[in-house]
Amino acid sequence: MFRHDQNIMNLDTYVHLSYFPTGVQVRPKGFGNLDGVRYVDNLEIISYYQVMIEELLKIQGMKEGVSLRAAPFDYRYSPPSGKTTRYFNRLTRLIEETYEINGKKRVAIISHSMGGLIFSTYLETRPLVWKRQFLHSWSNIGGVMGGALKLVKAFVSHGVIEEVPDVLMSRLVHRRVARTVMSNYWMLPRYPVWQEDEILLRTPTANYTVTTLGDMFRDMEYPEGESKWNAVKNGVYIGDPQIPTYCFHGTDIPTTASYFYNKQENFPDQVPQEVLGMGDGTVPYRSLKICHDWKSTKGVYEYSDEKEGSHLDILKNKDMIKTIIKIISGNESEGHV
Repeated sequence: MFRHDQNIMNLDTYVHLSYFPTGVQVRPKGFGNLDGVRYVDNLEIISYYQVMIEELLKIQGMKEGVSLRAAPFDYRYSPPSGKTTRYFNRLTRLIEETYEINGKKRVAIISHSMGGLIFSTYLETRPLVWKRQFLHSWSNIGGVMGGALKLVKAFVSHGVIEEVPDVLMSRLVHRRVARTVMSNYWMLPRYPVWQEDEILLRTPTANYTVTTLGDMFRDMEYPEGESKWNAVKNGVYIGDPQIPTYCFHGTDIPTTASYFYNKQENFPDQVPQEVLGMGDGTVPYRSLKICHDWKSTKGVYEYSDEKEGSHLDILKNKDMIKTIIKIISGNESEGHV
């Protein structure tokens, strides 16, 4: 059951550290094994990595918890934070341990969505000699590398869950939670992926861009949002990862490009109207394609069919999974996920 009061985070604006209410602890399950990444829900109805896991375990010698491992992250946090620093340290130990217990074979990484942005930022903390010793490749699936417009809507009217009717969960209650989650600010559209004059949200009295998001938070009477955005907006790295990288994502699927209100009185509590562009249905194309231009990128794979390329369904794309298996099994037979 979703308890909004237990998912709200607080921010100490003096030291820029986010934390949960007293008495509440949230930990992702299954670090080092696969328990935390198989399904989206506890009832195991909505598959996350489950389809891919089943195919990967068919690789000769692949063993769950030994050569196939996961490093789930509490998505509510984002760099820079003490929680993220501890996660990066645990991830380093997990990669080095996996390398050792598999005969010193380099580790292949698979990430999805925010995981791509987390891993890219993590790589910036590791020296090149370490990357070359321990990492085989990186398959970056649907990475939110430059941010996503849907986070703007999450702050003004909705929270991050759009499909649940208000009778089951008030979107304004969920918005309250979304406004406390630091990763939502971290994944807002950013310059220069979006230019300074490009409108993200328009009302009859204001145009909000990547440089005026602070005004948006103040105008919606949530000034704390500006402090939270300022605390994390520069804590990201999307430069060349210096390891062989493969980009997988959807394309030509209708995706939010901007939002607008025709009536000022509807801002911010009512749902804004949207202008559509292209992407994977969640992440705009310009954000997904950042990895195309990296010197280390060895392959780009795009899927225009919604069932194969949409932001979540892509993880069940059998063609993509076959390609990833070739990547981790092909060159010199090296690589473990």
